[in-house]
Amino acid sequence: MIKSFGKDPLICSKCKEEMLLWRIWHPKYGEIFDLSRDGPFEYNIKDKENQTIQDQQNKHIQLALFPI
Repeated sequence: MIKSFGKDPLICSKCKEEMLLWRIWHPKYGEIFDLSRDGPFEYNIKDKENQTIQDQQNKHIQLALFPI
C-alpha cells in the first residue's frame, strides 16, 4: 500500500499514531481476520482501554508539601 499509494494505512491521518489492524471483513466471505481470534496473542480491547486510562493517570507529578 505504501509503494502504490504513498500512504501507510496503519497510521492515523489525524494524530499520526500507529493503529492496529483489528478486523478484516469481506462482503462474500464475511470476517476473514479478527485480531482477538487470529492474532498471535490474546488481545482484549477492554484491557487496552483500561491500560491507556491508567497510563494517563500515572503521568501526574506529585509534589511534596513538606521538606523531605
